[in-house]
Amino acid sequence: MITPEGYVFLLDNGNNKSKIKENYVPAEESYTRGVLYKIDTEKMTIEQIWQYGKERGSSFYSPYISDVDYISANHYIVHSGGIVTVDGKPSNYPAGIGGADRLLSDTVELINDEVVFELKLPTNNYRVEKMSLYYEGENYTKQESKQLGSLGKTKPEEDKFGVITTSKKIDDTYRSHNISIVQEKDRLTVKGQFKRENKVNVILYKNLKEKIYTIKVSKKPYTALCDDIFTEEENENGIVVTKYINAEGLSGRYSIYIEIDGTVYNTERYVEF
Repeated sequence: MITPEGYVFLLDNGNNKSKIKENYVPAEESYTRGVLYKIDTEKMTIEQIWQYGKERGSSFYSPYISDVDYISANHYIVHSGGIVTVDGKPSNYPAGIGGADRLLSDTVELINDEVVFELKLPTNNYRVEKMSLYYEGENYTKQESKQLGSLGKTKPEEDKFGVITTSKKIDDTYRSHNISIVQEKDRLTVKGQFKRENKVNVILYKNLKEKIYTIKVSKKPYTALCDDIFTEEENENGIVVTKYINAEGLSGRYSIYIEIDGTVYNTERYVEF
């Protein structure tokens, strides 16, 4: 991008540090940076005005994606969104190609060379944008809030009629998934840690009727690529996933069952809408 001062502001991923293969620099010695250049087209000169990232070393190195943003003079965002490690070491390859065991997205906001905000997320993110909560020039006063609308209905994957006769009590297998069940004002939240191959359902049971909601074990909404990428650690230990079941369309008191790989557990919990 071209800044109001006329500088060129860009994100330098830092891959290999050379176009000549024999001079490639290993990932452990690479870094990603945001950099400002002043280009004089009359004198045909280029001057580096500012940079951030070199001082962070390989821990800030993203071999792909990433972004910079200009907020105002001396106020910048540098986003290293594609940090990948393999066997605990920085990698030169994007996630999904080199067998990553850890992903990281590191976003830094700087004012006058001081880090005023930093956000690290355990995934890879393509770009970032800083957005204001309010329109410029608008003033707000505190007032009593009022809820408008609803979250809508959560459609179950299946509705069944019958009696649940083969449920189990909570055991060590169930506990190993660290399942939490929380009723919020207008929805039920079920969270747990599962592996990709686990088949998980939430069952709300009332008056001989089952409403079955599937918990999809997936990272797809949060990855930079189209593939559902799991690290080796996540393949071994699983990931934390959440299912939201909205209150709209539900009425009365439901018993909560959790089905894991065909085994139905009676949580002995209830939810009332």
